[in-house]
Amino acid sequence: MQPPVIDGEVAVQMALDLRLDLQNSRDQVDDVKRLVELARNGLLPAVDLAAQIDMLQDPDFFNGVQLDGAFDDYTVGINIEVPLDRVDERIALRQAQLRQEQVQRTFFNTRDTVSVQVRQSTRAIERSLFSLQLQERNIGIAQQRQDSIDAAPDRATPRDRTETVDALVRALNDRDRARRELQVAILNYLNSTGQLRVSQDGGLMPPKGLDVRYLRTAELMPNPVNALPAPPTPVVPPPAAPAAAPTNS
Repeated sequence: MQPPVIDGEVAVQMALDLRLDLQNSRDQVDDVKRLVELARNGLLPAVDLAAQIDMLQDPDFFNGVQLDGAFDDYTVGINIEVPLDRVDERIALRQAQLRQEQVQRTFFNTRDTVSVQVRQSTRAIERSLFSLQLQERNIGIAQQRQDSIDAAPDRATPRDRTETVDALVRALNDRDRARRELQVAILNYLNSTGQLRVSQDGGLMPPKGLDVRYLRTAELMPNPVNALPAPPTPVVPPPAAPAAAPTNS
């Protein structure tokens, strides 16, 4: 994955909108607000309207109902409850308010934690990019050192050649490690902002504007021998001519 172009404030706002754990915490705040409203209604006066109608049934009439006021009873009433003694209701309201404050603090802490995680992930991408640039420069320096030895092999000792090859190997390993850390930093950024999506077949579903290229095995694990310079061919001196046999005078 190529590093995305990141705006810090936009990334934080995106995380606040997309993070599922933050949405759950926000829904819990709404739930306790409704509980507080219900507990507050328990302190208000209650007014109930009651109505009752008793009608005779006769199968000869429509739907078996006899609509005759002489035989039916009608009852209508209003019940009013004055809140004089509401100790239990006040306790329930106070408990609901305390619960609301606790849930709100949890939501604020979760929101701040998400913001910090997003900023840390963006800084991790910047550090990984900087480290990758440094390792690329180290590879160039090691290759230049190797070229200078190849240009004047007589001036270099076997120890110099060994140290040069070892420095190039370390630079290549550090470059690959920096690439891996960059990919991990990008995944952490997608996860912290709530953009990490995985398909049913286990593949990564990149967000808009971020391309994903799946590498072949040969690209993921290149042969380190091919990346190193070829060792110098040893110069074997020709065999000396045999000495002439002495002659007796």
